Amino acid sequence: MDQLLIQAALRFVHLTMHVYPTFIVGVVFGAVLQVVVHPETVLRVMGKGWQSILRAAIFGGITPSCSCSSIPIAESMGKRGASIGALGSFLFVSPVLGPHTIVLTYVVLGQEFLIARVIAGLVGAVLFGLVLDRVFVDVDVAALLGGTDKPTKSCCAGDDSCSSNQNGSSWVDKIKEIGTESWSMIKRFSFYLFLGLMISALLDTLVPANTLQSLIKGDGVLSYLLSLGIGLPVYMSAGEEIVVTNSLLGLGLAKGPAMTFLLVSVGTCIPTIMMFRKMLGQKAATFYTVWWIGFSLVAGIVYQLAGAG
Repeated sequence: MDQLLIQAALRFVHLTMHVYPTFIVGVVFGAVLQVVVHPETVLRVMGKGWQSILRAAIFGGITPSCSCSSIPIAESMGKRGASIGALGSFLFVSPVLGPHTIVLTYVVLGQEFLIARVIAGLVGAVLFGLVLDRVFVDVDVAALLGGTDKPTKSCCAGDDSCSSNQNGSSWVDKIKEIGTESWSMIKRFSFYLFLGLMISALLDTLVPANTLQSLIKGDGVLSYLLSLGIGLPVYMSAGEEIVVTNSLLGLGLAKGPAMTFLLVSVGTCIPTIMMFRKMLGQKAATFYTVWWIGFSLVAGIVYQLAGAG
């Protein structure tokens, strides 16, 4: 028992050292977005309806962030006026795509897997955003997050007071404000991130990888269910899921269940779900988790039926 606790503690330290610096980068990026970018700029760039959801998906796909570091960025977007559908689209695609993820997937798993991952990420993100906007149509994201999406005077209209308000602050003041905003987000999310990492470390210790790999083989129903059950709670840092997926393929897992594992392992890790809950509430977090599970299962089955393997 003592040995297991020591192993879990070491795993927790390893996960924290790997994840927390990336989380801090996401926090600072989100703080800069919140302090420097005017709310109308976010609204103008994102647009409305399906266009905002598609643009958020593309933004999430080219941003080198993981599921944990994307949470503070999404919060800042929400405070600046982005819709819940746009936030959902951004958060969905961030752990699936990204420059480093795309390159590593191509190198380790090949072109076919890469194309399937890109299509699944973008389609899943846009569909998720559209459904979120329908289901949570009455949710005022900016008010929920403590920001504002009320119309403001345009600084392009020659309004002196607006111009003064936007440009009057020195860079020193802005840096101080970025620091204050960063610290606020760190306090807001760190507890949930550490708690989630702690749970993941315990699960990783109690159910070692070699045991998991020996259980998942073939392309039967059990393989899909085990892929979901294993990928759902265990934390996979950006790129780690690719290496594990490659190992599972080498042990005989079919490509369909492998795709299910790859998707669900990056999208539904416990730290992300707990921070998502803190940001948008229990109902939205439950919806996010259920959507990821269902979509990962469907994507894997479609990939298998399409002739993978």
